[in-house]
Amino acid sequence: MTYPDIANLSQGSINLNVSSQGSGRTTSNIDFSSQLRKVMAHGANAASRAASTAAPLVPGAAVMSAVLSNAANDLASAGGGGSMLNGVGGQNPNFLQTMEGMQQNMMSMNMQMIGVQREFQQMSEQYTMVSNVMKTKHDAEKNAISNIR
Repeated sequence: MTYPDIANLSQGSINLNVSSQGSGRTTSNIDFSSQLRKVMAHGANAASRAASTAAPLVPGAAVMSAVLSNAANDLASAGGGGSMLNGVGGQNPNFLQTMEGMQQNMMSMNMQMIGVQREFQQMSEQYTMVSNVMKTKHDAEKNAISNIR
């Protein structure tokens, strides 16, 4: 940053001395791909831990946990500058295969979830139907008893 030197005033005019003071700001050389790789690896690790926690409760969570764990390992072991990003362009087939596997697993899990939702909806409809029949029967019996009195 430069600052004008306005100390030199002569006969109503201002002389500006623009000079650089100090050294410029320096930052460490951190490339975007390594930062992205670290963030993606941390995210995959967190998702893997969450999936392994949910594995006993959710169908397919064990498979998803294994896939996420492999993805996290692939991301963490991607060496060199930008090898993780090169995988997006097709130079790292392990990354692409992992992503395709994750997509296939997600599609399978989504189909399973749709099936579970459909079964739950059918059970809910059956419960409502039985409840309505029982209520109608109760009301009819109550009215019959009331008419006898």
